[in-house]
Amino acid sequence: MKSLLFSHIFLFFFTFADDENIADNTLYRLYYGQNKYTAAVEKADSILKIGKGDLITANIIKADYILYRGNTQKALAYIINAKKLLQEKETIDPVNQYMLYYIQSAFNVYDNNYFNRLDNFVNAKKIKEEYGLIDPYYLTEENIVFYYNDNKNYTKTFSIIHSVFTELKNHNIKYHPIKSALFRANSIALRETKKYVQSQSNLDSAMLYAHYYNDSTQIARVYKYQSELYFAKKQYQKALKTALHAKELFEKYDQKNLLVIYELLGKIYYQLEDFVNSKKYLQKVVVNPPYIFNLKIFKNASYLYQQLLRKEGNINKAYEILKNEIAIQRKISGQNVDIKLHNLELDYQKFKNNATLKKRKQRTLSILYILVFVLIGMGLLSLLLYQRSINIKKLKQTQKSIEKANKKLKNINFKLNKFGKIVSHDLKAPIRSIDSLTTFIEEDEPNLSESSKKYIELIHESVMTTENLILNMLTLARSEHNTLSKNKVHFNEIIKQVKANLLYDINRSNAQIILKNSPHIIYGNKLLLIQLFQNLIQNSIKYREGNRNLLIELDYDSVERKMTIQDNGIGIDSKNLDKLFEAYNQLQFESTDKGIGLGLYITKTIANLHDITIKIESKINEGTLINLYFKENTIQ
Repeated sequence: MKSLLFSHIFLFFFTFADDENIADNTLYRLYYGQNKYTAAVEKADSILKIGKGDLITANIIKADYILYRGNTQKALAYIINAKKLLQEKETIDPVNQYMLYYIQSAFNVYDNNYFNRLDNFVNAKKIKEEYGLIDPYYLTEENIVFYYNDNKNYTKTFSIIHSVFTELKNHNIKYHPIKSALFRANSIALRETKKYVQSQSNLDSAMLYAHYYNDSTQIARVYKYQSELYFAKKQYQKALKTALHAKELFEKYDQKNLLVIYELLGKIYYQLEDFVNSKKYLQKVVVNPPYIFNLKIFKNASYLYQQLLRKEGNINKAYEILKNEIAIQRKISGQNVDIKLHNLELDYQKFKNNATLKKRKQRTLSILYILVFVLIGMGLLSLLLYQRSINIKKLKQTQKSIEKANKKLKNINFKLNKFGKIVSHDLKAPIRSIDSLTTFIEEDEPNLSESSKKYIELIHESVMTTENLILNMLTLARSEHNTLSKNKVHFNEIIKQVKANLLYDINRSNAQIILKNSPHIIYGNKLLLIQLFQNLIQNSIKYREGNRNLLIELDYDSVERKMTIQDNGIGIDSKNLDKLFEAYNQLQFESTDKGIGLGLYITKTIANLHDITIKIESKINEGTLINLYFKENTIQ
């Protein structure tokens, strides 16, 4: 049966999938949806013990659990804690605010503060409506219908029950545990309005749903209301038999509400003139009760108990009971509820009247202001219309100018792209031919003089420098016109291509490149990433220390998403570090060749396009450490 309950509640959750749902809270779902009270309370205790997690929910769960086991003061302490935590919370928490109002209204049942009970119900309803909150357990609806029954407002009872049944029907929910409670509440209202047949029909439905969900507490309460219906129809023997059966169930499953059963048994025995048993049960309700569950029930039990004492001739005791009843009634101040509610309505009506008067005054003043400014407004309107026509003409002219400029820019971009291709092909091809011809001379003339060999080596270096210059110029043009595309690039492919491009420089300098740890993937433009690492490694080769073998180490830290390139070259003076990435700037280092200072500027430009942060650490004659920091999800 329990699994059926969970399946129906689960279906109900998804009906409102887009709204904020109380059932989304794990503890509330466990406690109210699955009725796993012990498991929910254990989790709440664990949260409160470590002081981490949803402390508000944990306090509310504890308050509910303890409250319905009779320890009102301890429950109040948890309610106060939850309220304090909610007040300290920076963001609005509608679910827990709603649940706090609910548990406060439940607490008001036991302290007989009917006005606050209704006030908490109203506040809970406001939260529910304001934030579109979904309560699949109908916690406030279940309690408020019994509140209205206690105050004989049966019209409200019928209205709320009808709205809940309509909502369930609209969502095709045939079975729901709330139905048993609502049928019980409906039966009370029908009984009190003397509609006994309809009342019995509702009790039968309540019992059907209670058995369907195998809810012993609900079954016990249906028996109690069935006994009250028999009593109302003056079928006292049936009422007694049913009440005794209800008492057995209450003693097992609903001990906190035993007083209502004792009051019922007391008045049944009184009508059957079994005054001994009547006195026994009424005494439990009247003399030192653990709490006053319902003032009406208490007063009725007190009256009957006084009558029994008078029959025994114990007038003094009866008088003491009467004084106690009056004292409790004054303490609870239940008789002032109607006055408080009436005053509340009067205050609200007064507020509405004042607001209406204020609006009327404001309207009168507004009309006067309109009359005063209408002529000025007409003049200003004419002026604005004239100015608007002028502005429209200017905007059209500006728009035409922008369109013309855009067309010109597109033409320039096209020509630049075309020029880039020409530079790439028509300049690089003859330069490579020069390099190849120089190589042929070396191979065909083995007996070249040392000076000739040196000149040939200088030609190779000049060719490499020129190729790099062309490549850097093209890279700069592409990056500044933002025409690059980004994809996943394997790091091994980048390093492999860099080594191939720098093969001559690496062999010439006897440089040793060591790759310690490396990423698998970098997200970016493959050509630009190759150029970035090539420029940095080439810089290490360029500014090497001639008296020691060049060592270049690449490493990757996955935690910091950091690539490092470290060399043992000549190093850089700290005062020059901030000038490294300026365009057309070449510091006076002892390099083996010269350029025009674009390499590191382009490197910085490529890094910016890929959201890579470059930080450099260096010491003279010790070497340089380059740190490349990548954004999240751009390197793996």
